[in-house]
Amino acid sequence: MHAWHTATRAVRQDLGRVNQQVGQRIGAQAQAGADRLIRRNAGATAIGAIAVLLSVTVSAVIGRHLATRLVRLRDSARDLAHDRLPDVLQRLRGGEEVDVAEAAPLLRAGRDEISEVGRALHPAAPRCLPAADVAPGGRGRI
Repeated sequence: MHAWHTATRAVRQDLGRVNQQVGQRIGAQAQAGADRLIRRNAGATAIGAIAVLLSVTVSAVIGRHLATRLVRLRDSARDLAHDRLPDVLQRLRGGEEVDVAEAAPLLRAGRDEISEVGRALHPAAPRCLPAADVAPGGRGRI
């Protein structure tokens, strides 16, 4: 029996070494595969993050540009309604001749929807002046 234990101990040690070598090889292969996946996914993640940052930046720039144009349109419309037109009406009531094109200039225009709003607002100013009763004796001269 002693010979049996000696023989099996040697076989178990040999099998343990083989098992350890196979485990190390499999572990090294798995580690190499995992490293490749991590590098590939890290690259895709970086590209995605750059795309999101670029998209946010472009959206912010476009939004700021649109907001600036809308503020200018609003300010022009307010200036026309609160300053220019009342001034023109007052001058007409005083009997003065007024050049409507100069007194109520076209709101800043372009070729997009915001500009279309400005162009839509513009005709209202010159059209309201002749309809205004600007002098006690009748209409003013335009």
